Amino acid sequence: MIDPSCEDCDSSVGTFVMFVIRDYLEFCGLLPKKHRVPAKELALLEYKQTLYQSFVAQINTALAQ
Repeated sequence: MIDPSCEDCDSSVGTFVMFVIRDYLEFCGLLPKKHRVPAKELALLEYKQTLYQSFVAQINTALAQ
């Protein structure tokens, strides 16, 4: 279920998916008036990569048990 309150601290799956879609559109240059800073984008992408890799490792560990 998606929380319609749209609070900043909302942790619903729908909100997470919307952030992923927004990131994809911004990094592809499909959203207008985006001031791109390649160094910041790269740092953010590297952080997300390590974060998602840790999530995958935790899921794989849980599934192996």
